[in-house]
Amino acid sequence: MLFLVSADPDSRLQKSSLAAMKLRGWSKVSEDQRNSAGNATLRDFRSLMAAQTYWIYSVLTALVRTQIDSITSHLYAESGRACKWLRVNIKSLRQCQNTFILRAMPASHERTFRVRYYECDFFGHLNNVNYVRYMQEAAFDASAAIGYDVLRYIEVKHHWLIYDTDIEYLRPARYGDSIRVKTWIADARRVRARRAYELREVASNEMLARAYSDWVYLRNDNGRPASIPEDLLTAFMPDGPDATASARTRFPGAPPAPASAFKLQRRTGWRDVDPAQHVNNATYLGYAEDCRIEASAAHGWPMTRLTDAGLAIVTRRHRIEYQQPALLGDDLELTMWFSNARRATVDLHYNIIRVSDSTPIARIYTLLVCVDLQNGKPLRFPKELMKDFAPMVVA
Repeated sequence: MLFLVSADPDSRLQKSSLAAMKLRGWSKVSEDQRNSAGNATLRDFRSLMAAQTYWIYSVLTALVRTQIDSITSHLYAESGRACKWLRVNIKSLRQCQNTFILRAMPASHERTFRVRYYECDFFGHLNNVNYVRYMQEAAFDASAAIGYDVLRYIEVKHHWLIYDTDIEYLRPARYGDSIRVKTWIADARRVRARRAYELREVASNEMLARAYSDWVYLRNDNGRPASIPEDLLTAFMPDGPDATASARTRFPGAPPAPASAFKLQRRTGWRDVDPAQHVNNATYLGYAEDCRIEASAAHGWPMTRLTDAGLAIVTRRHRIEYQQPALLGDDLELTMWFSNARRATVDLHYNIIRVSDSTPIARIYTLLVCVDLQNGKPLRFPKELMKDFAPMVVA
């Protein structure tokens, strides 16, 4: 979307733009739209307002850019008074680059969350899984803001599901912190849209995490991918893809699991399933976390031993690819192993399958960091710990 930011909201340029729209009869169009919206549903009204807002921004941009002279000439042909008025204000129009910030970017949306006590983990940090839950809620809100809420998708008989999520954790959040989640569609392919996220602590504006999720557009009747409608893409990306977005990367490769890889089975529960009637995407990261804690205890390093040693093993990055949905009552098996053990970091890999038919459900890559509990700085893995976990580590 195009944003015009000014230190003076009553500047001549803004007044000029509004007057020019009125002269062209645009105020009448706006009135007609409002009258028709009065008989429409709230959802349709939101769609109308989103489209009209983008249209107004486009008009403002046209006045600001290099076509000012041609616009002036066109208005002169229709109204000498309009041209005279624009000549008086042409100096303000030409100085717009100095008084305004003009920036093209996809339509973004922000939502603020307050960290609740039960969302925090053993260390008093916001649990890693809840960052992903915040992202999902912000994405739903962003879609509703352009007129595509859950009910609208039911009407058009399509829906979105997450195929891939990549999140990097930069700094922990704690109970009581307010987190602002900003999200936008960075780019899109035929059936997939890549949504970007930034999570910042409101008080300090420090970046807590950044992430991407690939969402796939699906038909309701058969669950197959469908082409994303042009009007939906335009609403999400009125000025096209985000030019600053990083390139897509392949899922990190994993060496074959060793025979001594740790395995954990669990049955999906009622609390794990969302309104789509399958296990929620964030829940799989919770399963993986439980598996890691169980594996650590099974190898002689329960959480109490780690904390007594003054260290913690924390997640720096998660990358998860969803392959098939797990349903209520499914028995799942998680297989976990390590690779690329370094001084203070190690790669962790998971495969999740459905036990009944060995269907792949998800695969997860995690980057772990050993840190000092007192200052949070990276710390070398204890030699004894590395020795105990050696059978699970692929060189």
